[in-house]
Amino acid sequence: MADQVWRLDFQMAPDADPAYVSRPEVARERVAAMLGHDIEFEIVWVGAYSYRTMLMERFRHGRLLFIGDAAHAKSPFGARGGNSGIADADNLGWKLELLLQGRAGPEIPDTYDSERHRAAEENVRITSRTGRFMQPRSKMEYTLRTAVLQLANEQQVFARSLINTGRMMAPHHYAGLPAFGARPEDGRLVPNVPLRRGGADCGLVDLLREANADLLAFVFDAGADLGELQRALAGLPVQLKVVGRDVEDTAGLLAAQTATPPGGIALVRPDSHLAAGFATTDPADLRAAVLRTLGRAPNGNQDATRPVLAEAV
Repeated sequence: MADQVWRLDFQMAPDADPAYVSRPEVARERVAAMLGHDIEFEIVWVGAYSYRTMLMERFRHGRLLFIGDAAHAKSPFGARGGNSGIADADNLGWKLELLLQGRAGPEIPDTYDSERHRAAEENVRITSRTGRFMQPRSKMEYTLRTAVLQLANEQQVFARSLINTGRMMAPHHYAGLPAFGARPEDGRLVPNVPLRRGGADCGLVDLLREANADLLAFVFDAGADLGELQRALAGLPVQLKVVGRDVEDTAGLLAAQTATPPGGIALVRPDSHLAAGFATTDPADLRAAVLRTLGRAPNGNQDATRPVLAEAV
């Protein structure tokens, strides 16, 4: 028992005094009442904390962009705080790189706002549900939690999945947002699938890192007219990778994870999210998808390759 370290959370009464309940002797009595007065234990740290939720209405305010805890705060469940901040940076970094290089227009940070704000809303919703399970705020919520715990204790397998002490962080699926294609798979994160190149092993992340903020268009058709595709993409931040020539998808995982059939194209963003997928290699479809990914209307009058100053951020 002495070699074990436990973290014990006790629910404070709404009118409790945090300073009083955090006193070591008060905490000791509460632990003893739970474990038994004949059990020896040592209190290493004791303190009161509460759950909170904050979410900015917008993450972009002109030249100011907010990420991580500066943009959103949530209850500490499921590692959704720090990890969502990392996802914010992963989403924004390549967009700012293209903007500062003059290879994208000033609209592209708006896609960061729409995408990561919805992800933050999802994380707030999930962590809030956990907080309400851990600390019920109504008689009905308390009844639900009691029932779930009792059923789980009675070996009712279905009830175990209802015990909500934190849903682990998962990548947000951006399906339905303007910068992505219309397929159900478009917008999801593509795992770092194993590939081969030049006879050596590599991963999807290796290719994305080497692309230096360019999008990657994986062409699953060795006989495709690359000249026509390259002309359609002239001046746009995208690189073509022919599967079977430039890179080998030996296990078929890239095709499976992007839901791309033979003869199609998968457009993957620098943050590993699938921007769009196609069953054909139509150049016009691919160009429209790239412009959409950059936050630009495919039929707009703006020139996607015009120089853009850093002050446009």
